[in-house]
Amino acid sequence: MRMMRPSCAHETLFSFLCSANNHISRITQMVWKLSTDPSGGVRDDHLAPVAFLSTEEIGQLSEQSLRSQGFGYRAKSIPEVARQLAGRGDSKAVLEQLRDARYADARAYLLSLPGVGPKLADCICLFAFDHQESVPIDTHIWQQLTKIYYPEWVGTALTKVKYDHAAEAFRDRFGALAGVAHQFLFVENMAINNRINNKKNTV
Repeated sequence: MRMMRPSCAHETLFSFLCSANNHISRITQMVWKLSTDPSGGVRDDHLAPVAFLSTEEIGQLSEQSLRSQGFGYRAKSIPEVARQLAGRGDSKAVLEQLRDARYADARAYLLSLPGVGPKLADCICLFAFDHQESVPIDTHIWQQLTKIYYPEWVGTALTKVKYDHAAEAFRDRFGALAGVAHQFLFVENMAINNRINNKKNTV
């Protein structure tokens, strides 16, 4: 398995901001709405070529307009993140600095942004900034980790202390490629869920 490097950290960052507590079909719709048609307006169809809105353009979007397009509570944090990045000057340069920074420093900066928690920060570090030691842990990954490594924690909630402990243990075990190892676990979890769903559908 190989990790793909995204062509644009900016697009990856804002796509993951759309993903918080969300599902694939809705994330896709929200990302689509953060792109433009040739006339410069926010898209509402799938017909014309698209370009992702710039950081500055996203920062100019109102919370009300995003809520009306189905962004929910993210309607407040997404423009705020864009404005914070734009406030530091060249937003693309800022994002490149996060790619070149130490993982811990990049993660700490992301956690300072509105609406960004540990899992989201780790997703962005791993997929946008090539920090392959980053280990995003959601409830599904947590269930897998407890079955394999922490049987005493099976059925317990994922707290910050447990999150940090599990992620650090993963890094101790797999080193600089902990994030790649995490992807094997993620794919295995998807395969298990698919087998369960297929079994239910055949009953």
